[in-house]
Amino acid sequence: MIRLAVIGVGHLGRFHAQKAKTLTNAELTLCIEPNSEQREKMAKELNVPVLASIDELEPGAVDGCILAAPTVLHADLGEKLLKKGFHLLVEKPIAHSTQAAERLLKAAKENNRILQVGMVERFNPAVEAALSIADKPRYMVAERLGPFSARSIEIDVVRDLMIHDLDIMLSLYKSPIAGMQAVGVPIISNTIDMANVRFEFTDGSVAQLTASRASLTRSRIIRVFTVSRYLSIDCEAKTVKSVKRIPADNEHEWPAIVPEALNVDSSQDPLTGEIKDFVAAIATGSAPRVGGDNGYRALKVAEDILKVIKVPHNGEF
Repeated sequence: MIRLAVIGVGHLGRFHAQKAKTLTNAELTLCIEPNSEQREKMAKELNVPVLASIDELEPGAVDGCILAAPTVLHADLGEKLLKKGFHLLVEKPIAHSTQAAERLLKAAKENNRILQVGMVERFNPAVEAALSIADKPRYMVAERLGPFSARSIEIDVVRDLMIHDLDIMLSLYKSPIAGMQAVGVPIISNTIDMANVRFEFTDGSVAQLTASRASLTRSRIIRVFTVSRYLSIDCEAKTVKSVKRIPADNEHEWPAIVPEALNVDSSQDPLTGEIKDFVAAIATGSAPRVGGDNGYRALKVAEDILKVIKVPHNGEF
C-alpha cells in the first residue's frame, strides 16, 4: 500500500486528497495545511491528521507527496520534500521559473526520487484517445477560456492555463520550434489574463494557442489537423470527433473523408488517473507519464512566450 500526503489542502489540494482516498492500492495518510481554520476543517472532512508544516513531516512517514501549494512555493517546498526522501507529484506549472524548476530536477536526480508534474489534461480520456492516433500533426488550434477567478493570480495566464496546451503540443510535435508570434494583455489582474500565440515548427507545421481567464464562458477545445485526419477534442465534455482521409483506389479518384469512431470512456476522471499514475510509478519504479522534464520543457516555452509579449508595467498600451 502506497502512503500519500497532500501538501496544501486548499481548493485544488482538497480535490487531490478526496481522489487519493478512493484508491485501492494507496492511502491518504496525512495532509499539511498552514492555515489553521482550513486545517481544522480538512481534518474533520478527510478524517486524517493535518499537520501545520512540512517540518513536522518525518522522513519515512509517507512514500509520496502531492504538492498543491501556490506556484511560488513549489521550488522551496518541493526541494525540501525530495531531499527528505519523498517521491513528488507537483501541481502545474512545475515552478514559477525555469531556474526554480532546475532545483527540483536536481533534487529529484540526486535523491533518486520520482518527480511528476500535474498536467491533468494528459489524463483526460478524450485527449488520451486523440493523442493515440494524431500522427504527424500539421496544424493545431487550442482554445482554453474561462471566467475570472481569484485563484492563481500570482502567475500569468500562460503559466496558469495555456501550460496545459503547451504540454499537449510538445507531446504531439516532434520538430523543434522555429519561431513564434505572441500577444497578451492584462484585463483584470496585474499580469497577463489573455494571450494568443502562433508557433511555427522547423518541418513547416503550425500551432495556435489561445488562453483567457477573463472570458464570459468556459471553453476547452483542441483541434488537430494531421496528414490523415481531423480531430476535434472537447476537454470539458471529454469527447472527440474524428474524420479520416481514405486514399482512393486509383489516382483518378478523390480520397474519401469518413467519420472515425473512437472509444472514449467519459466516466474516467482525469485527476484520479493522474494520481494513479503517480502511485504506479512509486510502486514499480517506472517513469510517470508527465515527468519533471516534461514540466520543465513546457515552462521553458511559456517563459519564451512571456519574453515575446511586451506589456508596459502600468498595463496600458
